[in-house]
Amino acid sequence: MKNKNILKKTALLSGIIALPVLLSRGSFKLSQFSCKDTDEEGFFYDSSFGPIHYNIKGVGEPLLLIHSVNYLGASMKEWEQNVDELSYKYKVITIDLPSFGKSEKTKTTFTAYNYALIINKFINDVVGEPCNVIASGTSCGFALMSNRLESGNIKKLMLINPTGITESDIPQNYDTRILRLHEMPYLGTILYALKSSKANINRMLESKVFYGKENITDDFREKCRLYAHRKGVDSKFAFASYVSKFMDTDIKATFEGTKTPLYVVWGEENVVSPIENVDILEELRPDVTFAIFEYTRMLPHYENSEKFNAIVEEFFN
Repeated sequence: MKNKNILKKTALLSGIIALPVLLSRGSFKLSQFSCKDTDEEGFFYDSSFGPIHYNIKGVGEPLLLIHSVNYLGASMKEWEQNVDELSYKYKVITIDLPSFGKSEKTKTTFTAYNYALIINKFINDVVGEPCNVIASGTSCGFALMSNRLESGNIKKLMLINPTGITESDIPQNYDTRILRLHEMPYLGTILYALKSSKANINRMLESKVFYGKENITDDFREKCRLYAHRKGVDSKFAFASYVSKFMDTDIKATFEGTKTPLYVVWGEENVVSPIENVDILEELRPDVTFAIFEYTRMLPHYENSEKFNAIVEEFFN
């Protein structure tokens, strides 16, 4: 009788532990079912991190747009307010970074160095010539590092809300434990499922990504949810690298030392990389132009695309 009670308790405990994992896996499946991606356009480039999704529109001088990695479900979609207008003057190339958007989700720890190598390889193999680049959020660090590794690949560089400026942006020893926790098979999956729920994604978009809720379309919300859950639990690895700051790199020395022409755009209400960081970068490079976009947060190029597109044409011409 005693052995039977032990077996029952063990079975019950196993069920309690397994239930959240099963529910989290189910939430990934449900999201993919309810938010079908009907956009079949685009190309794929075979990289060391698997197929990378990209699009090309327009003719002229190549302009590579690299999306932010600072919110769940990030992808090239953040450029949808810019591509059509810019494609009249440029060959606009948008890319889904590895483990984002429609690109392959890889079970690995991602660093700025990984992405810098990928960007240079993509420019060499796909773009085929030096190009102008616009990078958003933490991806600014990727672009600056790629430019340092292969100078000449990037002709001009526009940075939108760069991170990696203060000590709080840079990973410390304890952040390794945060990384391992979020990469764990069960606990990591549960944490990611909770963080990437529909309610949390909507809350994130409204409190951190956009300043005006009216600027968030239903399609943008759905695509964030879809891409956050694409390929199921493998989506958690990029998030683990981001939340533990392993994707960040200190950009100050590279920003100060680069010979590549720079232009910096900032959302005045940004809470991820606050406006106070502008003072730090201005002190390093007083020759660089800074454009402050009022009433915007993480995506000034989306919330005020008209002003942003005009600045792009002015800078890159």
